[in-house]
Amino acid sequence: LIVSNAFKLSTSRKSISSLNMLKVGEVAPDFELLTSKGTTVKLSSFKGKKPVVVFFYPADNSPGCTKQVIAFEKKSPDFKSKGAEVFGVSSQGKAEKEKFIKTTSASSTTLLIDDGE
Repeated sequence: LIVSNAFKLSTSRKSISSLNMLKVGEVAPDFELLTSKGTTVKLSSFKGKKPVVVFFYPADNSPGCTKQVIAFEKKSPDFKSKGAEVFGVSSQGKAEKEKFIKTTSASSTTLLIDDGE
């Protein structure tokens, strides 16, 4: 797992977004989250198979987060050329993710929904 710009979202939910900031080189906790397409992604399913890039952002369609997702989307071909999967995580739901994907043209970055469960 490559840790980049990971931070604690301001929420009290017991979910991956409420964890303390991860440091580069730290092992990320396992999680299982829905994608905007309704499929499930479990981090541990990639262990030993391929690298994973996970980044966290607080809000779909906010100016700063839009820039962040676009930046990861631009780097996605570099990550994918090394066999990595790229995931962006925020707490907004499926409808927000679908709008955000259109706004950012995030076609190679899978956006995950951390609903706090």
